Amino acid sequence: MNTTKEILHAALLKIMDANRTRFGLQAATLILQLRGEAIIAGKDEVVQALDYLGSRTPPLVEETRPEIDRENRAWIITEAGIGYVDEHGL
Repeated sequence: MNTTKEILHAALLKIMDANRTRFGLQAATLILQLRGEAIIAGKDEVVQALDYLGSRTPPLVEETRPEIDRENRAWIITEAGIGYVDEHGL
């Protein structure tokens, strides 16, 4: 059975896989996209989930330009993340 966190992680990866922008997606954009998946999550919860996905080995997402602006963080899906989405049929 999937936990709420696992469902959130899977939904984030699915959204990021469908939106492969080189500049990344910000938490606010991801929150709006999550609502389309019937998932309601706050900014802190989404950022925490993205930090977790980025800390995995290999990382499934990575932050773009982390040294520029910590308030407007953005993330992209990595090749490992794309492989994970494909492997799990998300």
